[in-house]
Amino acid sequence: MLKTRIAPALALAAAVALGTTGCGFMVPQATTYEYAPSDGIDIDLPSADVRNFLVVAGEDSANIVFTGVNKGDAATRVTVRLVDGNEQVSDETFSLEPGSTPFGVETPEIVEVSLKAGSMVTAFVENDGTEIERQVPVVDGTLDEYSNLVP
Repeated sequence: MLKTRIAPALALAAAVALGTTGCGFMVPQATTYEYAPSDGIDIDLPSADVRNFLVVAGEDSANIVFTGVNKGDAATRVTVRLVDGNEQVSDETFSLEPGSTPFGVETPEIVEVSLKAGSMVTAFVENDGTEIERQVPVVDGTLDEYSNLVP
């Protein structure tokens, strides 16, 4: 009689264990997805990467902020063109030496444009003939970490 009760109990325990933990077999792991861990965005280009790219807005100008990572052994250029609606508002070229170079932090990269914090601006980022279009966040000095970056 004991054997007849143990078999269904074990089957039930196995079904419960599989039912409550089996979802991990079907769901992709979130830790395998790459993402930008800050407010800015990341863009991968042929010979350079743009990391934590955002625009810090002031009253009537803005600061283009990002870290450029040159993946090669020679200097390269990254061109950033900002477009708000259908109007081009900025066209800036940045020279990157091998390694990583921050822009807009120590020396602000000021462009004369009026952008609203909390919005997105269209950016065309070009390197070695490849141009990528992305929506870039516009922030202001409300948060302490951006207060010293406001133009």
